[in-house]
Amino acid sequence: MQYALSNGYYIAFETLKQGQTPGKRFANIRVVRDSGQPVGLKESSLRSLIGPIDLVVFLIGAVLITFTASEKRLGDLLAGTLVIQDQQQGSRSASRPLNLSEYSARLALTLISEVNLKVLTADQFLTLRDYLGYRSQLTPSMQTQVTTKLATQLRRVLHSDKGASALDIDDLALLEATYIACQKTHYA
Repeated sequence: MQYALSNGYYIAFETLKQGQTPGKRFANIRVVRDSGQPVGLKESSLRSLIGPIDLVVFLIGAVLITFTASEKRLGDLLAGTLVIQDQQQGSRSASRPLNLSEYSARLALTLISEVNLKVLTADQFLTLRDYLGYRSQLTPSMQTQVTTKLATQLRRVLHSDKGASALDIDDLALLEATYIACQKTHYA
């Protein structure tokens, strides 16, 4: 019974409260998918149900966090999730400006003229904004993995029949330029 209540607590809060239990909210952290998108019922359930194995089996979670490049416990590896510093709107850290390159700012203008940015949903924009805010807190290998995943998704969503040359750029520049372009056109 206690196992069900404990897992239900984590699963319910992480699924319904954008990856945060009250404790995670207090610590200003949250759980997201490897792609930067919010966790769903599947991911939250998997990471929660594997949690006791991390603790019981020789503290396997601590070993994995310490000795793997991704710094994930077993539940996060299997669920495809990350625990990140919270960058949600209204938090103290969200008020800091994002560190975006001048090159990306110039590319944003090209994106605005070549690509239909209206196909991006508000959730996709927020995922992009949040990732650009917390990427510096990830290991370099994890930054590369998440940046590549997000850029691949963006290219798929923003694909243009015009053969937009603006999409054929460095992954990080694409993320930054898309964020800036959307901010200028939709979310100003």
